[in-house]
Amino acid sequence: MNVSLTATGFPNGTALTKAHIHPGGTGTNGGVFVNVGLADGEVTFPSGAGSFTKNRIAVTVDQANAILANPSGFYLNIHTARNPDGVARGQLTKAQ
Repeated sequence: MNVSLTATGFPNGTALTKAHIHPGGTGTNGGVFVNVGLADGEVTFPSGAGSFTKNRIAVTVDQANAILANPSGFYLNIHTARNPDGVARGQLTKAQ
């Protein structure tokens, strides 16, 4: 599985510490479903905005099928040192 993200509105120099995919529609929280495998500080937004892509994320067939069947039923949550429980989230969409 591959994940791409673009984010804006962060303080300059913000470093991400984690990223996870969770089950849950808009406004609903769920437990970690897939760990994206983002290393602490691997992604930094020097000017408060940026993008990253993680390719070949290990998932089971059941996880992949669940996400493919209903991507909007899952969200990506990113974390920072200042916001260890999550600083931003967005519902998944299929790549075009």
